[in-house]
Amino acid sequence: MKSDFDKTAWSAAYTQAVRLLSGREHSQLELRQKMQRKGHPGDLIDAMLVYLQDLDMQSDQRFTEAFIRSRVIRLQGPMKILAQLSQRGIRVNNLEDYLPAEHDWEAMAAEALSRGTVIYAADRQKLLEKAYRRLVNRGFSHGQAMKAAKNSL
Repeated sequence: MKSDFDKTAWSAAYTQAVRLLSGREHSQLELRQKMQRKGHPGDLIDAMLVYLQDLDMQSDQRFTEAFIRSRVIRLQGPMKILAQLSQRGIRVNNLEDYLPAEHDWEAMAAEALSRGTVIYAADRQKLLEKAYRRLVNRGFSHGQAMKAAKNSL
């Protein structure tokens, strides 16, 4: 595969890919898009991705694990994490497969609510609505958001 391409083009693509991967993990889709923007031909990119996977330099599994960990640290909810993974070409059926067994989304929603700016409202119902909206916007499900919002008031 490597020998099928011009040495200069292969070297340039390899250098760019390694530079990108040295900063953080990338999904195949992200790497493909960034290399296309730099003008590398599609067949070269395809061969490069296979080569990088063979060397274990690029792994969608490793990317997914790192991505989920980083989003959990940022207190983002499961729906938002799944949507962001999908945008990066990753399909995950169950986030729990990538998290510790004791992970609690509802506790995380409560923590996200407590870390945010103070919510002011004239009455309890408005306060509940604002807290709920904040959590849903962070990617928590209706049930998780309602439970955390009610428990916080």
